[in-house]
Amino acid sequence: MNSMIQEWADLKLNVHMYIQEFHGKWVDRKRRPVLLLGMDTRAITFLSDLDLPISSEMLIGLDVEDSHVCVRLHARLQWKQPFGELT
Repeated sequence: MNSMIQEWADLKLNVHMYIQEFHGKWVDRKRRPVLLLGMDTRAITFLSDLDLPISSEMLIGLDVEDSHVCVRLHARLQWKQPFGELT
């Protein structure tokens, strides 16, 4: 297998979520770990222990990091579903 593909396949990602803005006001960011299930150019799917409201007034941030780099993403929650004790 191509060594670059193997390196990507072996990545161990840490993902944290925080509320960045609510009703136009910045929020003191307290990051919470989430479990990343999937990510593409239009959607990020994750499990969280927070039951956040679906609101266009809330901007969330996601930090996706490995041992070399952290990518900071901003998103709006568009859909949620209970999954046991997680959402």
